[in-house]
Amino acid sequence: MISLLSELEDAMATINIRNVPDDVYKALRVRAAQSNESMESYLRNHLTKLIEGAPTAEISLLDIRARMRAVLGNRADQSVVDDFLKQRREDYLTEERGMAAPEGRKKSGS
Repeated sequence: MISLLSELEDAMATINIRNVPDDVYKALRVRAAQSNESMESYLRNHLTKLIEGAPTAEISLLDIRARMRAVLGNRADQSVVDDFLKQRREDYLTEERGMAAPEGRKKSGS
């Protein structure tokens, strides 16, 4: 039984991605071939690099708070910073879940 549980823990997850645009699929296929890799290997390697190099949400939020303090100093109203960080957390979680932005909110730059 322990051996079976150990094998299950070592199993890797499978990801299926639907509705990939044809041009994106073709470009990925070409890039994988240019790298002498299967598309599976190419995508797995790039996803791993993406995650390994990505800061965690908390690190990013702490960095944002530090930058705001550096720019605004003591003039920064803490509630403004807290509201900003709360919104960034919500945006991050929304992106992580692959959901659209909540209605009534425009994405920055829109």
